[in-house]
Amino acid sequence: NNSHSAVIRAPPARAGDSLALAMARPAARATVLALSMLLAASPDASYALGAPATRPYRLVPSAPGPTFRGVGAISGGGATTRMLYDYAPEAAAPVLDALFNTTGGAALQILKVEIGGDAQSTDGSEPSHARDASEGARPVEEDHRRFSRGYEWWLMREAKRRNPEIKLYGLPWAFPNWLSAANATTNAKRSGDRHVYDDPARLARYVVSWVR
Repeated sequence: NNSHSAVIRAPPARAGDSLALAMARPAARATVLALSMLLAASPDASYALGAPATRPYRLVPSAPGPTFRGVGAISGGGATTRMLYDYAPEAAAPVLDALFNTTGGAALQILKVEIGGDAQSTDGSEPSHARDASEGARPVEEDHRRFSRGYEWWLMREAKRRNPEIKLYGLPWAFPNWLSAANATTNAKRSGDRHVYDDPARLARYVVSWVR
């Protein structure tokens, strides 16, 4: 009944908070305490349900520490957001609201997406913005349409619409074949093949062209 219940009302941890301040918030503190209990078991302890912790962990919210960068999610691996992109707009909108609106739901502060590489990257393939060397060297202003291939740019636009302050990151899971004669999705290198990392300057230009 109401005489025996309490509701804790506290804002979520915010990007830019110190880690100590983020830890002072009940939700973050509860999460870390749960992790601490899992980590506190000695290496040879049983991991069976209910195994006791053997080492105490002391949390000091006032102590200095690294900056809390925010809570985020990843869209990558070739298929993470594929179905959402195919939804009718009226069906996709509530899901996007729940992910990116700042007033409720996940309220994500970071979105990391795959920089497509025209190659299988786990569960599928995402298109590259530069399918050959000439495309990679072409200024964005001359051919901006290639940056609309796939669904990651759509997802980033939808995220920015709902949270203009969200931080966007990109990471290649794989690379188009013109960057390497070898299979660019692995670190394997056959005799006579040129690996994608053999020319770091060209690889950097490829990634920077996506960022621009």
